[in-house]
Amino acid sequence: MTRRLMIAGVAVLLAAQSAIVLDAVADQISIEQRSRLNAEIAGVPAELRTRFDELYRDWRTTWERPDIRVSSNSKAVKDSDEFRALASLARKSASSIAANASKK
Repeated sequence: MTRRLMIAGVAVLLAAQSAIVLDAVADQISIEQRSRLNAEIAGVPAELRTRFDELYRDWRTTWERPDIRVSSNSKAVKDSDEFRALASLARKSASSIAANASKK
């Protein structure tokens, strides 16, 4: 697994913990998938989930900035300090989460 893919996987796993994301995908995943996802989320330390939630909310607010909102470039949402902070958390957390996942 490449490092970029692992970081993306960690970010997705952490994002899935967010009620916003879970509500958005609730109609698109099976009960079994939801159960497995909840089990994976439960394995993420509470402090890390809380920190992710804070950083994710901060990043989401940047989407309303005029320079991002009207941009035709979909990558504009990544051009903020808030996104870089969220990505940094994912990088720092990836190795410990991957190590725990490999034990299963």
